Amino acid sequence: MQINRSLLKAAIFLALVPVAVAGMLWSVKEQQTRLQISPNSNTGTANSSSNPAPQPVHPDELIDDTLNQRFTFENSLTRTQQIKEALESFRQLTDTSKAKLGKSAISQVKNTDPETQTLGFYNWLGSVEGTLIKQNYQLKKLEFELAQKQYQDKEITKPELDIKSDNYRKAEQEFQTFLKTFTIAD
Repeated sequence: MQINRSLLKAAIFLALVPVAVAGMLWSVKEQQTRLQISPNSNTGTANSSSNPAPQPVHPDELIDDTLNQRFTFENSLTRTQQIKEALESFRQLTDTSKAKLGKSAISQVKNTDPETQTLGFYNWLGSVEGTLIKQNYQLKKLEFELAQKQYQDKEITKPELDIKSDNYRKAEQEFQTFLKTFTIAD
């Protein structure tokens, strides 16, 4: 009975992972719209005087680390891969639990049906990953367009413009590759 409860608790915990991811992504998007993040600053600067500088979210992590390391495109893709692995573990746990607890006990836990675990998990993560890659492409495109204007106005050098151009082309290629390989499970 103790094993059954542990398996059920683990299944419930893993079922909440997609909700947590959605909350994290919403929080990041909210922060991006309210803050201009300077890579050389310790706190970031507010867009307007009505928004205070962001405060650390944890005593062991500087806000600069949170904003410029934890909330990066690259880190988000890494976390997406970890979530894929966690959901695969949840699927395996569900299969194992069915044999021990029975289908009726498992059916009481959300996201344990085969359709959700095969189609849903795949499509949900594909949507998140696609959104991240698309937004990265859009940001790099806007940064390049701004850099072109800054170069015309002699505010930046040619090497700085070239870096923005390279970043834009790389993001564009990553987005095109994603679109060519992405499929929707149905």
